[in-house]
Amino acid sequence: MKEIVVWTHGYHFQNTRSFLFPLILFKKYFESKGLRISIFNKPHISKKKSILFIESNFFGKKLLTDHDEVIRLLKTAKKEFSKVIYFDLSDSTSLLHPQIIKYVDIYSKSQLLKDKNLYKKRYYGNRIYTDFVFRKYKIIDEVKSYSFSINEKLIKKLRIHWNSSIGNYTYIGRILDKLYEKSKFRMFLRTPVKPQIFKKKKKDLFYNMNVKYSRKTVSWYREAAFKNLNLEVPKRIKIYKYFIELEKSKVSLSPFGWGEINYRDFESFIYCSLLLKPNMSHLETWPNLYQDKNYISYSWNGNDLMEKLKKIKKNYPYYSKIAQNGHDFYFNQLQNENLKKNIYKRLLNLIS
Repeated sequence: MKEIVVWTHGYHFQNTRSFLFPLILFKKYFESKGLRISIFNKPHISKKKSILFIESNFFGKKLLTDHDEVIRLLKTAKKEFSKVIYFDLSDSTSLLHPQIIKYVDIYSKSQLLKDKNLYKKRYYGNRIYTDFVFRKYKIIDEVKSYSFSINEKLIKKLRIHWNSSIGNYTYIGRILDKLYEKSKFRMFLRTPVKPQIFKKKKKDLFYNMNVKYSRKTVSWYREAAFKNLNLEVPKRIKIYKYFIELEKSKVSLSPFGWGEINYRDFESFIYCSLLLKPNMSHLETWPNLYQDKNYISYSWNGNDLMEKLKKIKKNYPYYSKIAQNGHDFYFNQLQNENLKKNIYKRLLNLIS
């Protein structure tokens, strides 16, 4: 029996939930396959030699306030565990904590740049897509920042686990997550149930979202989308109304935010609203929801966005099949039997 020890901040932030969700839900299945997973919210060293998983929220702000203590803990972990794997749960393809890669055996992310050699470059705003608008449109953030570049040796440590789509992004799912966080009863951890019948989609476009961010290079993508489509920023609505409106919508707009991947993407797949978002061909992720058969992409500059939306409106019966493909593919990935087997395979790839 191989033992995996997990150090985590807890079941609070959504990206952490997506990371922990399958580890908790399928714990017994993994044990039947010879993997015992133990989860702790503080440093724990097992009596037997085991593998350590550390998720990026575990250290919190300590990497800034007490960097030396974190490094000392990592060095100790390297001696006590047979393998140390760090899970960067940030939203984008950028590396949240590149300074610690050399202290761990594997640095795993939910999504990576497909061309890993690109990590040898530095990007304005820490992200490849914020760098794009900085260079093309001279958009400048109030606080200037650049990503760290890493060398070939460190690039070889990069891996992919699973993205934040793993979880329950229905309205009921949000409630269940909070109930699990407070009670720790496994009965509240459930993959979403696939809807069989949808209400008639009377609304053309769903675009209820936050537009303003603290960084102009991030805000630009949503502001530009609204400008190109002649949209006004909508008022914030209650969460249950949000899901009702999404279910009634033919198309769901989802520009980049703090990351390329947004929770709205998964909500759109669940409610069979055609996902319309900037081209995602630059990244690698799992599950790979962003195949051409599952969504409609537009260019990062957004110049073709209005044209794409007009085509969809004009021939919606054709495009509704793409929405259905995305919906079916998503639920196929989250079907319990498929999901537990796929997560198990990914765990084996990480620890072997």
